[in-house]
Amino acid sequence: MRPLFAAVLMLVTGASAVGGDSRNDIIEGKTLEQWVKDLKSRDPGVIERAMRNISLYKAAARELAGPELIKRLTYRDVGVRVNAALAIGEIGLDPRDVKSGVSALVQRVNLDKESVVRFHAIIALGRLGNQAEDAISVLLSALSDQAWEIRKAAAFALGEVSYVSSQPPVLRVVKALVGALNDASAPVRLEAVMALAKVGAPSLTPVRANMLRDEETHALRTAIRRDRDKTVVIWAHATLVALRLDPKPTPHVQAIADLLSNRSLDVRKHATAALARLGPLQPKEVRPLIPQIIKGLEDEDTNGSAATASALGQQLKDLLDSANVDQIDRLLTNGRSEVRCMAAQTLGLLGNKCSSKQVQDLLKLLEAPDPDETVLTAAGQALAALGDVARATATPVLKRLAQSGSESVRSIALQVLAEYNHAAALKAPKAVGAR
Repeated sequence: MRPLFAAVLMLVTGASAVGGDSRNDIIEGKTLEQWVKDLKSRDPGVIERAMRNISLYKAAARELAGPELIKRLTYRDVGVRVNAALAIGEIGLDPRDVKSGVSALVQRVNLDKESVVRFHAIIALGRLGNQAEDAISVLLSALSDQAWEIRKAAAFALGEVSYVSSQPPVLRVVKALVGALNDASAPVRLEAVMALAKVGAPSLTPVRANMLRDEETHALRTAIRRDRDKTVVIWAHATLVALRLDPKPTPHVQAIADLLSNRSLDVRKHATAALARLGPLQPKEVRPLIPQIIKGLEDEDTNGSAATASALGQQLKDLLDSANVDQIDRLLTNGRSEVRCMAAQTLGLLGNKCSSKQVQDLLKLLEAPDPDETVLTAAGQALAALGDVARATATPVLKRLAQSGSESVRSIALQVLAEYNHAAALKAPKAVGAR
């Protein structure tokens, strides 16, 4: 990814701006093999730096780095043990290392005297998903830990580890998470209710499962009525709908929508995320709320508007019609540069939902040019992301701007054109016999 566009994309999607696509990439002057060699150093600082850079290689580092990272989970230095768990959670484990890796992480949860190590070991187990299903028992125990942070991490991990697509949930996990809805800590209750939405509801049969299903439904309804934390209430509504525990979804969806304009940023973000989660499941219920959700792009806090942009450009994308896209497009002329930036970035995520009008309006930001360089960057990133949707309309204008625009505009125009050329080269058929 071009550095110019990385910051804007990170703001909306949370993506990392730097990373290795393969084990042959060079990061901070070293190859993956060299960073793995540094894991054997006697200097904890060298080891931790190696771990942070190995994490940037993502899955490409599993085979080579996994065994050494597992060994470092028992290192004498707390920071090294923490970073080993972080790295494993980030890159995952090669199939041949799953058994030893999960066992080592479970050992940290059970035996480590440092709560920060136990916390990150639990999070790493969660990120391994159902590869770590052997850890369910220890995670259930951690759900009763004295430290709320550990209980919160355990609730998250149980939701990830016990979920297997197209299979019924593990009943003991559901029962434990339902119990956690009564936890004294709101963050634990929130993580528990979100985990319940992930693992699914027990089936109607046998009787034991059906009874637990009724217990879960009752617990969620109780949370809606009594929980003082609105984020917990939001996800209790969403879970009842997502798991089809209530045959009447409309009141729940509307209750979530009513919190989109709440004074709390955290509540607004969770309301947006919950509706984004429900969009593909209940399109008839969520589609009429899209105009209200789009207003979140005008949030006074950029974290709120970024959450809205991500929801619209990803989970809710298929629900948008031309009127919705036009509503977003009009925000390109908003008086606040933050709003113009988020509107541009959202359009870039919408692909063929955009028409030539949106392309032309993005180009206008470069032609004027917009006084805020962040907006210029967002417009360029959006034009690049739109690819074939924008190329024919944008290329002549970008070529002109590359010659006559300001320094910033020339740079952006050239980079967008380079993106177009690179994409075209990848699609071009190779000549027969070409090497």
